Amino acid sequence: MGDSLVQRLRPQLPAMARILVASVLSWQIAWWLGATSPPVYAALVPLLALRSDPITAVGTSVARVSGVVIGVVIGGVVVDLVGPSDATLALVLGLALLVGSVLPAGAIVSVQVPVSALLVFTNTGPDSYAYHRLWETGVGAAVTIFLAPLLWPPDPRAALTQALGSSGRRLTLALVGSAALVGSDPQATAANEREVQDLVRATTSMLGQARTDARAMRYNPLRRRHRGAVAEQVGLIALVEAVGVHVGLLAREVNLFADRRDPGFRIQAAQEYLPRAARAAAATLDAVLAGDPWAQQAAATRQCLEEYRDADVHPIAVALRRPVVQILHELEHRPEP
Repeated sequence: MGDSLVQRLRPQLPAMARILVASVLSWQIAWWLGATSPPVYAALVPLLALRSDPITAVGTSVARVSGVVIGVVIGGVVVDLVGPSDATLALVLGLALLVGSVLPAGAIVSVQVPVSALLVFTNTGPDSYAYHRLWETGVGAAVTIFLAPLLWPPDPRAALTQALGSSGRRLTLALVGSAALVGSDPQATAANEREVQDLVRATTSMLGQARTDARAMRYNPLRRRHRGAVAEQVGLIALVEAVGVHVGLLAREVNLFADRRDPGFRIQAAQEYLPRAARAAAATLDAVLAGDPWAQQAAATRQCLEEYRDADVHPIAVALRRPVVQILHELEHRPEP
């Protein structure tokens, strides 16, 4: 139980530490700058902005401050002109929701504007509230923007290396396994297709996260020296994603033609040549991902495909080998080391 708890907490510790340090420091700086009441709003910004990747905290902090400023201005001006009442509350919330919904800064501002406007009603002196809320939020945002890239920043290079290795292994296994199922029981091929499509979707999601990590590197002063390596990893993950699409197509074709025995279609040729071509293509992919010379494996893949083409030109055979042909095409566009 204890080990399990530690394992669950370990990935969260850097984020918790970032929030704790930034919130306490924002609180203390606000006191030093003359806060006359507990500067809750200063400590609140790191708590809300640092929940995700610390690099995105910059945009989150700016968006939150923008929302606070707009909301406080709306609430303060309306309450000062009209006075607090039920009608004033409806007017303030209506204006804040309208403004928040049309601003381009996204969900953070859309929520922050009406929340800040509504909180004006919690203070008997709206002007005093607006002043304290604005400058304390500014302190918290400044501390968050300054410290977010410096406090235990994530290492995208290590995470992407692990993700790339895992996805590459799973993809080569899916490629070889799908080809080995040609002509097998339809239930087995259908189950394989579902598993491969899940893998393809996971790879696409991984590529999106990898690109986000690569963009974040420009704001990460402690990891800037890794930008080239991360860019190379993103390129390899994009290659894995492109190959994965064709592996998914192979799994679909193997399932589609699992019980087809059309006249002229040589199932024995498919069972002999397609697995060989898939194994050669998998070896080529492994070499590319490892940064090793891969021309020999690519040539072996092409020879297997040509032998299969010579053995069977039936449309089903063409459909079965087309995904492997496309995989080879994707791989050959990579420069050989």
